[in-house]
Amino acid sequence: MIMGKGQLFRCENPRCEAEIRVEKESIYGFTNPICCCGAEMKTAYEPPAIRKIEATPEIIDLLNRKS
Repeated sequence: MIMGKGQLFRCENPRCEAEIRVEKESIYGFTNPICCCGAEMKTAYEPPAIRKIEATPEIIDLLNRKS
């Protein structure tokens, strides 16, 4: 698995729960990183970000053209 800068990995072992944050992207990779306790590490779940779109005149004009 190629690790991207800023990604957070957490240990799957409930007794360890170590975390690492990637500072530099990897060039290649085939598996998730392995923790010092020997367990596999996985990326932390990040819920999707919901953004509100404000109704600008340009957006209103585009929506009216589609109708």
